[in-house]
Amino acid sequence: MNLGEAIQQALSELETKKSKATARAYRAGLAHLALYLAEQDISPASPVKALKVQHLVDFFPYLNAQEDLAQGSRRVYVAGVKYFVDWLVLRGILRPSYSDALRFEKAAKDATAKRGKHFPRTPSLGAAEKIMAVLDQLELESPQRERDIALCRFLYSSGCRADEVTRLLVSDLDLDEQSARVRGKGDKDRRVFFSDQTATALRSYFTERNAWAGKNISGANHPVFCRHDPGAGKKAKKISTFTVRKIVAGAAQMAGLDENFTPHSFRHAFAIALLRKTRDLALVQRLLGHEDPGTTAIYAEIYPDELREGYREAWEE
Repeated sequence: MNLGEAIQQALSELETKKSKATARAYRAGLAHLALYLAEQDISPASPVKALKVQHLVDFFPYLNAQEDLAQGSRRVYVAGVKYFVDWLVLRGILRPSYSDALRFEKAAKDATAKRGKHFPRTPSLGAAEKIMAVLDQLELESPQRERDIALCRFLYSSGCRADEVTRLLVSDLDLDEQSARVRGKGDKDRRVFFSDQTATALRSYFTERNAWAGKNISGANHPVFCRHDPGAGKKAKKISTFTVRKIVAGAAQMAGLDENFTPHSFRHAFAIALLRKTRDLALVQRLLGHEDPGTTAIYAEIYPDELREGYREAWEE
């Protein structure tokens, strides 16, 4: 049995015992686990025995690092992972030692402990702009060069999460309107927008990758951002979140940034820029796809001057 089959069997049994809402929430939690495991080179096709207790223990800090994840969602996602682990243990598929079982329980408990308010680790002001300024200096072969430029521009101007970008299809894009339909957390769709430069970069990328492949691999059902490594050949295979992080880290290094700049840093930079220009928290919340308004409101606490200036414009003569 592979990991994907085990997850599906566990969820199928869960749906006969729990409410639809609980089943959906647990499924979302296990989707996060699958994403994390993929970054550890464990795919749904991997045998279940490839899953170790240490992977599960390390997953919880990864989940807590998702800064725009509400505390309630985090708790139910942890519960979903615990359900799956219990399912594996009861069937003898996973046989943790006593000490491993204790470590797993402690990690799960720590992950759901009530936490005080913490501000997200936002990038320094101007960091994203520095990356944008050096993108044209990338010294890579086509179409990888065009892909990396388009990817960074899209992340910054749309505010999308890394995993949302990896799942994006060409059919989700409207290059004329400069917008895209993305599927976010909880399988909820939202509309995002991107800049003129991003649209130009995407068109350039599609042209170069079709020329490279010698055929059209920019059709409606193909990924927007493809792999261009030897293992993928000249097929339209989507990139991983690991690759997205690697691309962004390389661009940040080229820009001379001495901070840990990640794909999520672009999302923070997008939110900060939008708040500074519009002073509209509701708009920022909708474009980021935040379910909890309190998550978006944190940006106003980090940069209160924007709201103060907005208030003065509205009320002071």
